[in-house]
Amino acid sequence: MQQTQTRLNHIARTRGEHCHDSPQLLLGWRGEMECEFDREAGRLNASTAAVVPAGAKHLFAGCDDCSELLVVDLSRVDSCLSALAEESKVDLVGRLFADSAFFDMPPVMVSTINVAVEQIRFFGARDSRH
Repeated sequence: MQQTQTRLNHIARTRGEHCHDSPQLLLGWRGEMECEFDREAGRLNASTAAVVPAGAKHLFAGCDDCSELLVVDLSRVDSCLSALAEESKVDLVGRLFADSAFFDMPPVMVSTINVAVEQIRFFGARDSRH
């Protein structure tokens, strides 16, 4: 993957376990989903998010029919991220995505996610991968 990609992931009531080659940011959008990493577990909903390091095995389970996430698959070779890392002299992806973590999103981020979802829907960028 050359560029960072954003997609909607309709989880619904599915469950499973997997890992990804790239780090991810999982942003709760609709419904609720349980997510479990080696050292912690939490729920994703419209006000929570999770950081997933590359290669981190995680369990997931949708809690209702409308469980859906906004997923950001980060690419280490993304030109924007590379430029930010070069300017800040910090490996942003490596540092920020070194460990799994759950966090509460501030209200402005929740509003931004709603706008992003509408943009993705408008341009038809929907992917069913988990």
